[in-house]
Amino acid sequence: MNKGEIIKTLYITLIILIILPQLSCCLLVKENQPYPQTPADAMACFLDAIIDDDYQSAALYISDEAAEIVHEMFFEFNDFRDILEMDDSFYETLDKCGLTFDDLYDLSPNELVAFILVVASNEFFDLSGYEIIAEEIDGDSAVVTVVTDTEVDIPMIKQDGFWKISFNF
Repeated sequence: MNKGEIIKTLYITLIILIILPQLSCCLLVKENQPYPQTPADAMACFLDAIIDDDYQSAALYISDEAAEIVHEMFFEFNDFRDILEMDDSFYETLDKCGLTFDDLYDLSPNELVAFILVVASNEFFDLSGYEIIAEEIDGDSAVVTVVTDTEVDIPMIKQDGFWKISFNF
């Protein structure tokens, strides 16, 4: 290998090791590799996963407590199922995700919540142009301000060392 090839290889290695991880923290999380994140970083990865109809990756950013609450609602209220089935994009999203309605019963609570949010975003929200404009951290709690059509403050908590969304019900 001549000097020019060595330098070229070094540059490519630097790009792979330094620049690419900065471009997509979400890629690392999808591979279940830990990545130190701020609440805003975690929110960006969550929103990107929702936009991509990737409920499994989005599920990684939902707190267990929030997921359990929605999961219980899904199984306790028969009308919740009826509401989902009335949504025009519901079956289309099921198909995109390779799921049937019965598969929803086998999803983890976090995956179920993420799937419902994917359906809602397809039907009601345009998240594609979202902007994170602020984050306030107070210990293991945080609030991230996201702007789409409106400005929304989203509460987050640190769970097992990672920032996760903590819906207020």
